[in-house]
Amino acid sequence: MNEKCPTCHGMVERIRGDWKFQEGGLEGVVLKNIEILRCGECGEAPVIPRLESVLRSIALAVALKASALEGREIRYLRKHAERTPSEFAALLGVKPAVLDRWEGGEEAPEPEVDRLIRLVALGLSEGLAGYVPELARSLGQIGPERRPLVVEIDPETMQYRYAA
Repeated sequence: MNEKCPTCHGMVERIRGDWKFQEGGLEGVVLKNIEILRCGECGEAPVIPRLESVLRSIALAVALKASALEGREIRYLRKHAERTPSEFAALLGVKPAVLDRWEGGEEAPEPEVDRLIRLVALGLSEGLAGYVPELARSLGQIGPERRPLVVEIDPETMQYRYAA
């Protein structure tokens, strides 16, 4: 069956493959075995089933990762919790300029604030508050090193695994 590209109306083919999902502002997220539209004119675009669930799985993977948060990850958690920088900074007890430096990667929060960021973000995120006890149990296992999130997500099952 011939199918037209929704963007340029050229011909597209549907393939399955892995998609590096950078639309959320994080570089290390891969959606496994998803449908991809391949257009000879525009390039490729993913067909992401249940996008909100995918974004929620990413937020959970960020919050539960075993290393310190990086700036982009802090920003992702704040945005997923649907808070402005001023609102989120107030919840953390810091000035918005401090949060801005953390999100920009210029400075890093202290380990105890890193943990607070995770707890506040999960507690405020729709569908993720139930994971706060799991996060609380794992707080002592968060290492001080900063490593960017590298995670693979199966959009069909919403299962994720941290990649090496």
